Amino acid sequence: MSGSHRLAALVCGRRTKWVVLVFWLVIFVLAGPLSSKLMGAEKNDSKNWLPASAESTKVLDLQGQFQPVDQAPAVVVYERESGLTEADKAKAAADAKAFAAVAHVASPVIGPVPGTKTSNQALEVIAQVNFGSGGWDDLSTAVEKMRDIVGTNNNGLNTHITGPGGYAADSAAAFKGIDGTLLLSAGLVVIVILLLTYRSPILWLLPLVSAGGALF
Repeated sequence: MSGSHRLAALVCGRRTKWVVLVFWLVIFVLAGPLSSKLMGAEKNDSKNWLPASAESTKVLDLQGQFQPVDQAPAVVVYERESGLTEADKAKAAADAKAFAAVAHVASPVIGPVPGTKTSNQALEVIAQVNFGSGGWDDLSTAVEKMRDIVGTNNNGLNTHITGPGGYAADSAAAFKGIDGTLLLSAGLVVIVILLLTYRSPILWLLPLVSAGGALF
């Protein structure tokens, strides 16, 4: 018997096959908690996608001297086409103070800043959101709390949250859960193909479980 045949017989033997199964179950149990730490180990800053010698990387390093790299400004815009009232301006000022008390919002909060001298239709408040190690999760949480604040007692006043902070929060909301949806959709398609290929209610589980374990 060749070496490959002996190895196959050892792994797939009547008793040793259960040893192999238990071995991989233990690996999954031990490695499972580690999979959730991947996001914390990732470095997705813009400069990490570029060589250290690139001019864009050097500019990003210089920008860090003026503004922390883990901060994103959220610009809150208040607008009323018929013209802002004194109550609108008081609302924006009160909101600015409330933003300062939101977790992950850095002081000082700038504004309200009026629009052009000839227009009394809009003003803005700028709040720096410090997302730190929490990344988009902390940023999205802070922006959502700001949305709750501006949406309270606005009396028809149009409000929008934009800027890098608002854009990042909207992107996080748009992509939230998309990985699970794509994985489920792809998994269902693969299951149908495997059922048609193997024509067995059990055999399709073997490649699917193997692929799922590798992905996990």
